[in-house]
Amino acid sequence: MKAKDSNMKERVIHCAGEYILQRGIRGWNMDQLAAAAGITKRTLYKIIVSKEDLVEKVVLGFIRSVQERIGEIVGAESDFYNAMEKLISEFPMLVNSMSSRSMQEIFLEYPSIEKRVFERRDELTAELQAFFQRGIRNGFIRSDLEPAFILQLFQAVVMYFIRFDDRGNKHSEKFRAAFDCLINGIRGDR
Repeated sequence: MKAKDSNMKERVIHCAGEYILQRGIRGWNMDQLAAAAGITKRTLYKIIVSKEDLVEKVVLGFIRSVQERIGEIVGAESDFYNAMEKLISEFPMLVNSMSSRSMQEIFLEYPSIEKRVFERRDELTAELQAFFQRGIRNGFIRSDLEPAFILQLFQAVVMYFIRFDDRGNKHSEKFRAAFDCLINGIRGDR
């Protein structure tokens, strides 16, 4: 793919992502997307196969960026507690960046995308469980806990705040406080 075509495709995906965040998947059409991206509808369909394909690219791109950031946090930070603190402070922002209502709408409209998202989630799950296992092995997390259980606690906090969504700074502060309580409850003797 030529650089110009690649930039155009990135612009289309970015515009579609903005529409999905602001309007869901039904609040816009391909004519509007083409206009927002500064291209014709004919050019748009040369870049993408269908709206479903485009939505999948947006969602998987979002998931990939979350995975990359979490991978950076758990992989690059040598101090375990600093890594946990970064997870606590950044996880709410990462999760908030894609509205749960948009994801629900996408999963209902395009079930095949949900399957792909769960595959990516499994990759992230393995990475986080390895991180928690390292914390247990090194005495940073209580030895009577399993990595899968700790991850379930994290997921429960995430799901609670997604379900009872009030957005904004207040939302992030509550999210951070819940994670802080969780971390202090699983902390090892070290």
